[in-house]
Order: sequence, then structure tokens, then C-alpha cells
Amino acid sequence: MSDFVAVCGTSSGASRAFASRFNVRFYTDIAEMIEKEKVKVVSIRTPHPWHVTNIEAAVSRGDHVICEKPLAVDLPSCDRAIAAAHSAGVKLGVISQRSFYEPVHRVKKAIDTGKIGKPVLAT
Repeated sequence: MSDFVAVCGTSSGASRAFASRFNVRFYTDIAEMIEKEKVKVVSIRTPHPWHVTNIEAAVSRGDHVICEKPLAVDLPSCDRAIAAAHSAGVKLGVISQRSFYEPVHRVKKAIDTGKIGKPVLAT
């Protein structure tokens, strides 16, 4: 079982509110967060121009990374992120998240209210 332990962001207002909502610690520096929290996996959910820099910061400390798509802004940057993870011997994964899409919120509400029953499988 994994624990959600910290949030790192540049927008201290929004990031602090997010951290407060989930009762986790807040940081403005990813390297400091990784070092202090001793995390094993970092989820990168920043704007894509910052992905590679954050991936490199995480993998350089031996952490696995799951990153929202796109992995990077161009192919050379993607290659850089992949090479950094490979060199560090850690896993790098890319996801297509939909957590802020209105249809996802409607489905979540339908599940929470029992409108559609208990899900047993989702794609």
C-alpha cells in the first residue's frame, strides 16, 4: 500500500490548498520534497514544459515516476527523460489522466450516490 505524503507546486496558493485538502505536506522544491519525504514514486502533474526537469530530479534520487502525457514537448526531450530513467534503473510511466473532466465527475457522483451500483471493472 502506498501513501500520499506531499505536494510540490509553484503556485503556493493552489498547491497549499490541495495539500491541505488531503492533509499532506507542501513543498515548492521537488528535490527538497523527494529528499525529506523519502518517496519511492513521484507523480508528475505539472505543465508539460516542466516534465523532463521534474523527471530528472526524481529519477536522479532513485524514485520511479508516473507522468501525465505528453511525456515532453519534443522527441529529444522524451529521449532525455527515458535515458535518465534507464540510467537510474527506475521505472518511468506515462498516463492520460482525466480526473478533471466533467464526465468523470458525473460518473464519480453516480458511483458515490449508488445510482449505478458498485463498479467491478472499469477502463
